[in-house]
Amino acid sequence: MPKQIRKTKNELEDRVTAIYKDEDGAMPDMRHIEQRNSRGGFFVTFVVCLFLAAATGAAWLGYFMFNPSRGNFSEEQVVVTVSAPEHIIAGIEDDYSVTVQNTSAREIAAAEMNLHAPQGFIIVSADPVAVTTKNERWTLGGISSGGEKVVHIKALYLGKPGAEDVLRALVSYRPSNFNADFEKVADQKISVESTAIVLGVTSVTTDKNTTHTILLANTASTSILNTQLVAELGSDVTISKTTPAAQISGGEITLPFAEIKGQSTSTLIIITTPKTGSAAAPFAAPKSVSLQRANGDTPIIFAQTDFGSATSTTTSTPATASKTAGFSLTSSIDHPMALKAGDAIPFTIHFTNGTSAPIKNAKFAVSVEAPSSKNKSIFDFLNLQSTGDPLVMGNQLTPDRRAATITWLAKDVPDLAEIAPGASVSVLFTVGVKDAGSYSPFPAGLNASFVAAITGDGFSQSGTPVQMTFGAQ
Repeated sequence: MPKQIRKTKNELEDRVTAIYKDEDGAMPDMRHIEQRNSRGGFFVTFVVCLFLAAATGAAWLGYFMFNPSRGNFSEEQVVVTVSAPEHIIAGIEDDYSVTVQNTSAREIAAAEMNLHAPQGFIIVSADPVAVTTKNERWTLGGISSGGEKVVHIKALYLGKPGAEDVLRALVSYRPSNFNADFEKVADQKISVESTAIVLGVTSVTTDKNTTHTILLANTASTSILNTQLVAELGSDVTISKTTPAAQISGGEITLPFAEIKGQSTSTLIIITTPKTGSAAAPFAAPKSVSLQRANGDTPIIFAQTDFGSATSTTTSTPATASKTAGFSLTSSIDHPMALKAGDAIPFTIHFTNGTSAPIKNAKFAVSVEAPSSKNKSIFDFLNLQSTGDPLVMGNQLTPDRRAATITWLAKDVPDLAEIAPGASVSVLFTVGVKDAGSYSPFPAGLNASFVAAITGDGFSQSGTPVQMTFGAQ
């Protein structure tokens, strides 16, 4: 039994030995075994790692390229636009807007807009509502990629006609995943083309009292709402009567208007007498008159003029005053003796029928004689602002003088069809002095005259000429 086990063991050894024998049956020398390094595993490992690195890079590249919230960003991709009306009439509410566009692939996390407006620019309402009571700052919040935010503004601008100002929007914003804010500024030039409200004042004094006639005209085609005419007469006079009835507080008169319709005129007549013992000699002139709208602590002033700047008529004989003092042409410009290119001159024609009979088929006419250049008047009659639509006719007198006639009929002023005894009719108009671009320069010392007249069936009357001179350009 033990022998059998040994035989089996020998067979196993022979088989193992046979594995290491060469073709000649010789065994290798185990003391000098040749060793060979294998690099196959390293190569495979290297290729696998390189593939994983490339895949990881491609994944990150796709993440940055196609994830909008982490896209590239530049300031040019945020566009701010300020929109304003092309034609602005002082005193008329218009629509303005500020638009912020995000054209980048990155979301804007937060944005804020500040509006810098010129003096006289008054915001009536805004959507969205400003976060400050003075309507100067808006919080816009986030703006998505490709999105926009718009602030809609309703405002009126009371700038001087012809003057140019700038409406500026400053937008500060922060792109998503940024730790810094950016700013963008946009400007829009704005200028007033004309003025809606024109005020005129005529004062007639007799030996008993003084009658102040305040004429108000809305020359625009749009109505003006919620205003009041305020006249300050001072403490030296007693207010005897107002027509229509107005609110009187001390020396101040207030006449409210729920609506002043476009192309309409209104009249306030104030009769005053001096207080006993006052220093008024003989009748104290009122201080000022203005059209206002309540606006917090500071009212909106649509127009304002001094009584003293208007032409006044003083008559010492009441018997003739009823026939002659009821007709006048006045101008309430600030500097009537220093007109220059670009000025707008407001005029008021006012007539009261002081006779005992009605005047039918009446018409107003204003005759103008003014400097001329190249057969054109220095005045811009083509852009005349007026009650109704009067007829303007011109005539060249000499190479440097030109005449013009402005005529109003009953179709322009319905009250001219028949003026009852004691009734009044008023017309307001504004004529501009041509600017340097449309009129060649003219020397100082030139003058112009305006004369108003009224005619009707069996009636005619002319007013006192209004003389004006021009300053050097």
